[in-house]
Formats: sequence, C-alpha cells, structure tokens
Amino acid sequence: ERHAQAHWPRVVPEAFIQIGDFFKMSLESAAKRGFSRIALIVFFGKAVKMAQGVPHTHAAKSALTMSKLAQWTLDISGDEKLSENVLAANTARHAFDILQEPCPEVIHHVGRQIVDSAGKFAGTTIRIRSVIFDYKGIYVI
Repeated sequence: ERHAQAHWPRVVPEAFIQIGDFFKMSLESAAKRGFSRIALIVFFGKAVKMAQGVPHTHAAKSALTMSKLAQWTLDISGDEKLSENVLAANTARHAFDILQEPCPEVIHHVGRQIVDSAGKFAGTTIRIRSVIFDYKGIYVI
C-alpha cells in the first residue's frame, strides 16, 4: 500500500483499500457497492496467483504453482531453457528475477491475466487495471 501511495500521491489515502488475500470476495464486494474503477496493485507472488484466478491467495489456502507461469514463459518467449528455469524457481520472487531482464513480456502477460481474472470475479463492467511492483517497490507494469 505504501508503494502505491508513494507512486500516486494525489490520490486520497481512503482510496487505497488493502484486499489482503481475499481476491474474489473483494471484487464481488466492490461490484455490489458500485465501484466503477479498480486498480489491483501487487507484488509478483500475489500477481501470479491472481493471474491464475485463485480466489483466496493466502499461502495456507492456495499453493503457488510455477507450472502455468512456466507455460506462459514458453508460449511468449519460445525459450525452453527459460521456461524450465521458471518452473524450477523456488518462489515467485525467484521467478520474477529470472524473467525480469530476458523476458519482461511474461510479467506484462501476468498483469493482463490479473485483469481477466478480476473481471470474472467482479462480473460487471468495472474498469480494472493491474500494477505490478518489483520487490524494491519500483513500478514494473
């Protein structure tokens, strides 16, 4: 939240709502309350789970799997070795480090998939965008 607030200082603090691990529930709630726009601002670990449509992203509720991310990497880059490295990554942060330089397009794809998943949960015409920060709080997409 603090990285988002620092990046968008003109937005009032009340506009920043931490959804925590409740991806699906928070989007359903926003839709019921008539929100017209939502920006989902996350680090990569949460982003990968959201991109895969995981409704509750807490580690105890959902295991992070690198297989879908590795497949996206192969589909986008055509680089089997890079895809294998992503599949072997120990954490999303590790996968992010593997992808950031050689293939940022995969990170951008994850961002687009977040929007797709969020739209399915919101079930309305809410304008949704995603923002992914790196682990230093720097805006990536």
